[in-house]
Parts: sequence; structure tokens; C-alpha cells
Amino acid sequence: MASFLQRVGVRRIDTPKTSEYMSNQQKNSLVAFNALSNYARFGIAIACTFILTPFLVTTLGPGNYGLWTLLLCVAGYLELFECGLTTGVMRFISSAEQQDQNRKNQLVNTIFFSSFGLSFLAGLAGMALAFVFRLAYPSEPLLPLLVGVMTVRIMLSIPSGIFMGVLFGEQQIWLINLIRSASVLLFTVGACWMFSATTDIVNLGMWYAFVYTCENLGYFVIARFRLKWMRIWPGGFNFSILKEVAGFCFSSLTANTANVVLIRTDPFIVSASLSLNSVALYAVPLRITEQLFQLSKQLINVFSPVFAELHGCQDNAQIRFWFLRCSKLSWGLMVAVVVPAMVFSREGLQVWVGEAFVVSGPILCILLFAALLRVLQESSCSTLAMTGQHAFVARITILSAISNVVLSLILVRFLGLTGVATATLFSVAIFGCGLSTHQACRSFGITWAKYATTVAAPALLPTMAQLLCLAILCYYLPHQQLIHLFLISCVSGITYLLVYLTFSLGKSEREIVKHWFHSIYSIVIKFTSTARTLRPIG
Repeated sequence: MASFLQRVGVRRIDTPKTSEYMSNQQKNSLVAFNALSNYARFGIAIACTFILTPFLVTTLGPGNYGLWTLLLCVAGYLELFECGLTTGVMRFISSAEQQDQNRKNQLVNTIFFSSFGLSFLAGLAGMALAFVFRLAYPSEPLLPLLVGVMTVRIMLSIPSGIFMGVLFGEQQIWLINLIRSASVLLFTVGACWMFSATTDIVNLGMWYAFVYTCENLGYFVIARFRLKWMRIWPGGFNFSILKEVAGFCFSSLTANTANVVLIRTDPFIVSASLSLNSVALYAVPLRITEQLFQLSKQLINVFSPVFAELHGCQDNAQIRFWFLRCSKLSWGLMVAVVVPAMVFSREGLQVWVGEAFVVSGPILCILLFAALLRVLQESSCSTLAMTGQHAFVARITILSAISNVVLSLILVRFLGLTGVATATLFSVAIFGCGLSTHQACRSFGITWAKYATTVAAPALLPTMAQLLCLAILCYYLPHQQLIHLFLISCVSGITYLLVYLTFSLGKSEREIVKHWFHSIYSIVIKFTSTARTLRPIG
């Protein structure tokens, strides 16, 4: 880690602290650097979503947009054939000794060559799904062709996507974000240009497959150039390493499957029970919710390799310290964006995608509350998975997914789209957030009272200040246009953050935030004054 900090230009702050706190300072610098790139990429993704979603809804129409949503859900299911290998390589490379390059090389080769068999299975599954959709949706003759296009994309991305996990494990997260940002921008610009001349959904699917295949190939190219220790050759395959990582990868696959079922199955249930137009009415608030959830998840993601490294060092005190801070900061950040999104749920949908989507306002509010609880679930599950309790994470996420499907099938008959959203909320609250957080607190010696006062309670006062700010601004200012809603939300969010930083952080946390900003400043100065960012390492 010290060499990493030296490469990015982060200076250690010499203050009379304990050695444990200085270790915290180093971890904080690492989180600051990775979080900076994560949020830069997230800002680009939000901007592209803001532009592309209403464009596709208007151009394709609600029916075809619902079809496009189903297609993305199919891609999400086919990606499960990756079987958690990317997460596995990230976790084991993070916990491996930096000097043990031979073991890391064997690990990469073993997982890489194993992925070709999984890619073949994904191709067979894609062919089967295309046939099923041809029978299930005879009125949509383009759907099997689009499924075939997506299948080819998944088959190519499974082996090449392994190298994203390699870069993540080596804590080169900024490179991953650079590639992701480029792919999002390329897809958005290309889709807008394409639909200025044609509205063929097949062309959109092919462009999507091409761009995101290039993204995964980019991970391989960058990893091969950036990591001098990495050599790809069949002789590097090690069966004993495969058996060692198989248990973790299987648990990761189970958890990923449950998460996909939790998010991607709802549109299929809506389509089977209602119509493709209803899928669009549900898909837009689901899309908004997922994007806002990713805001907090960016912070959680940068902690994953840190938790794996601390687990390898058996440093439980540090794991407990960073688990509480990760949960607190990600929860506080999510509250800041969820509150204005709930307040302006109807108005925002009306001016963004049209009058027909006003009925989706209550659905958006329910899904936003579920996303708020998912932040606590994600923080707990990420920490547990990276510290050896991946089997528990797999079981709890499976229970959450099953309960979501069962409740959705029941409630959609009585409450329609609202029932599907409510099922998601109940599943996340009971099986996801409740049980996973309880297990994390028990594992790291944290009482419920300690967890509540450290993580959730500090957001109460800033939330009250934000609601007061929203009420005053809405009373005195117009809020019938999208720019007005955006500016009011930004001012209320700044109010929230100022109150949060002033009253909700302890002394040690203020030191962390202060050092964080210092680290970000150092990184910006470093990377604006040198062109040696792609210098080979290892």
C-alpha cells in the first residue's frame, strides 16, 4: 500500500497519532484516490442517463422501451455465467502478498482459462433463451435476434472481463473508471446519432454489444500493459488454485444471482402480468433508483479490496473501524440524494420523460426507500464477503431474492406496479438489510445501539435541515421546470452536507475527512503536473 500511495503522490501527514491511526490515514488516502475517480465516472454516467433515457423513451415509444428493458434484463442473467470469477480474482489478488507475483500470475491464468468453458455455456443458454422468447413473445419477432446479439457480447466479455477484477485487486480502480467512462460516453453519443437517422432497435442492440465488448477488451489491454508481472500462458493453469477459489466464486455467484433476481426479475413479472407499456412505467423509476444507489455504492466499492487486505492481516479492529465509517458515510450520502428525489418524484418524472409517467411517482418513492436500505445491506455484505463470510452472504441474498419474486407475484395481482415495488422493499428490509447488518454487527463486536448511533442517527439533523430548505425554496421559487428542480435539489443537498459535516462527524472523522480532501488535492496536483500516469508497474 505504501508504494501505491507513493505512485499517486499522496504524502503522509506527520502528526503525533498512534500507529493504528496512522494506518487509518493511509487507508483514508487510498479510499480518497479511488473514490475521486469513482465519482468522476459516476457523474459522467448520470449525465448520460439524464440525456439518453428520455431520448429513448420518446424515440422508441413506451412499448419498445419496455422491450429494450427486457433485453437488458436478459443480458443481466447471461452475465451470471461469469460465476463470480471477477470478484474472486479481485479478492484473492487483494489479499495476496505483493511480492508473490508467481502466485498472482497462476491465479489469473487459472481463472482466465476456466472462463472459456463458462463462456461456451453462456452461449448455449443464450440460444435457449432466444428460442423461449420466440415462443413467449410471438408478436415481437426482433427479440430473439436481439437476444442472440447480447449473447455474443456476453461470450466475449466473460474471459476479457476477468482483467477488470485484476485491476481492481491491484487497486487500479481509476483505470477501470476511465474505461467505463469512455464506454458510457461512446454508447450515448452513438445512440443519439444513430436514432437521428433511424429508430431500429436492432441497431441499438448491436451498438450496445459492440461498445461494451470493447470495454471489456480494454481491461485486458490496460492490464497487460500496466502489470509487468502478468503473463498469459496455458501452462500457468493450476488446478489446486482453482479448487481454492471455487468456494468463494460459487458464493459470489449465488449472491450475484440473487441480486440480479432482485432487480432484473421485476420487469418480467410486470410484462407477464400487465403489458410492455407497464414495463416502461416501472423501468424508468427503477433506472433512476439504480443510478442513485450507485452513488453510494461507489464509496462502498473502494473499501472492498481494503477489507480483503485487512482480513489477510487479521486486523479485526481496523475492519470494525472502517466498516462503521463505510456504512455511515454511504448511508449519509444516500439520504442526501433520496430526500429531494422523493419530494419531486411526480414533478421530476413529468418534466423529464412526460405526462404519462406521473403515475410512476409512488413507485419511485417506494423503490428509493428500498435503495436506501440496500446501502446498509451492501455495506454489510461487502464487508462480510471480503472477510471470509461469503457463504452467509450467498444464503441471505438468495432468501431476499426468493421472497421478492414470491411477494411480487402475489402483490402484482392486487396492487399492480405498486405491489411489485412494495415486494422489493419488504424483501430488502427483512432479508437483506436486517439480517445482513445483524450478522456484520455480531461478527465485528458491534451492538445495535452502537451501530444505530454511529451510522443512522447522524443523518437525522441534516435531513430535517434539508426538508426545511426544500419547503422554503418550493414556497418562494418556481419548480415547474427541470432546471428549477435540479437547482433546488442541489441547494438542499449542499445544505444537508454542510449540516452533516458540521454536526454529524466526530473528531476522528473530521480528521479523516480533512485528510481525505488533502489527499484529493495532492492527487489532482500530481496528475495535472505529470504525464507518466500509464507507466508500467509491478
